[in-house]
Amino acid sequence: MANEEFWIWLQNTLGVKARVDDILAYFKTPKNLYEAGETEWRLSGVLTSNQIQRLADSSLDGAFEIMEQCLKYRIKIITPHHDDFPKGLKDLNDMPTVLYTWGDLSRIRDTVCISVVGTRKATQGSLEVTKNLSASLANAGATVVSGGALGIDTAAHTGALYAQGKTVAVLGCGLLSPYLLENRPLRQRIARTGAVVSEFPPTKGADRTTFPIRNRIISGMSVGTVVIEAGERSGSLITASLAISQGRDVFAVPGDMVSSCYNGANKLIQDGARPIFCAKDVLEEYSYIYPDILDLSKAQVPIFSSQQKRQTNAQNQGLKSQAMAQQKPVAKKALVDSLSKTACSIYAQFGDEPLHINDIAQQTNIEINAILSALTELEILGYISLVQGRKYIIK
Repeated sequence: MANEEFWIWLQNTLGVKARVDDILAYFKTPKNLYEAGETEWRLSGVLTSNQIQRLADSSLDGAFEIMEQCLKYRIKIITPHHDDFPKGLKDLNDMPTVLYTWGDLSRIRDTVCISVVGTRKATQGSLEVTKNLSASLANAGATVVSGGALGIDTAAHTGALYAQGKTVAVLGCGLLSPYLLENRPLRQRIARTGAVVSEFPPTKGADRTTFPIRNRIISGMSVGTVVIEAGERSGSLITASLAISQGRDVFAVPGDMVSSCYNGANKLIQDGARPIFCAKDVLEEYSYIYPDILDLSKAQVPIFSSQQKRQTNAQNQGLKSQAMAQQKPVAKKALVDSLSKTACSIYAQFGDEPLHINDIAQQTNIEINAILSALTELEILGYISLVQGRKYIIK
């Protein structure tokens, strides 16, 4: 049995974004938790007094009402035991216990998800860049994930749809909420080939707390997050921060250094996020892991016009120069005799600047698998460490 009512009951009782990893590790399923009763809840040691009281005061009535709503409006209920539940979300301490969906999440089960996020009040240039990038990502076989909002989100979904690719919109409100009704036609298009997803019960409205909660799902179901046109206080930076904390990669499109609306994205690059100029800059991170899914030959179309590219190249060089000026030279350690020849050769490539696996491959002509093995060897022995952007630095 699916037992969706017990998952919904758990979410309704403890709240969206509640940490349930320890609870489920002890009780195994929400149904077991429901049937255990107050005495065992207290003996378990994994529930607070407040949680126990809330569980004792709750019933399945609210869950059944939500299930009736979902049946009426053809909303699918996806819980962690379903095959279609995104694998990346199961790794989160604050894993969502219920996803309400329009469309079909099985369509993206074996794809590489890349989230594309940015400001709602985007410039026309950034909107064009976003559409171009998302179309190229989709053409290459990736699924574009965004938040279904205005601005960059809409451009990201539109670009993927234009390329007849797959895209997922993760909403910061319930699927039946009247919030942002002007984007409802877009959501309907997304649901035909991808999915519209929300962690919130169907009638839950949007407020200042729901979007940061939603952001962890956008980053969590993606292997990497691309930030486009974000100011210093942009909600997109919350998504980027969540991606880093979840062990995901962060990329950024460099923008005008004079304009404050690009400060957030430029700061990410200065702090180590990889600047991108085409979809290949994103997907080459994963092409050797998913060779049967991604086609990099379709990911090389520039996302900038020639003039924009010249400007951003110059700006990016300025950002790199600033970052390098802040770095102190690192002395290399003496190598132990037991270190493999390949590891010695790769260690010789390191200087003060971080190196990506693709940089090493270009400099040495060593096969990727051998590089990965040597990097692991160097990392275990304490010669290098992995930093943001899947780059390595000398320790």
